[in-house]
Order: sequence, then structure tokens, then C-alpha cells
Amino acid sequence: HVIDPVDLRRTGMLLNQSFMFAMASSGAKKAAR
Repeated sequence: HVIDPVDLRRTGMLLNQSFMFAMASSGAKKAAR
């Protein structure tokens, strides 16, 4: 199976999005405390 650079980029974007979302939600919890 050859890894497609486009697939790789899409996966990276999804990972980055979920990471940013997790950081934002944890930041909101800290701010709410």
C-alpha cells in the first residue's frame, strides 16, 4: 500500500483539528473554573 501524500496531508489536518479542539476545550474548562 503506497501512502498518498494527499491522504497524509488530510490525516494531518484532521489530527491538527482534533488537537486544536482538545486544547480549546481544556482551555475553556480552565477559564470556567
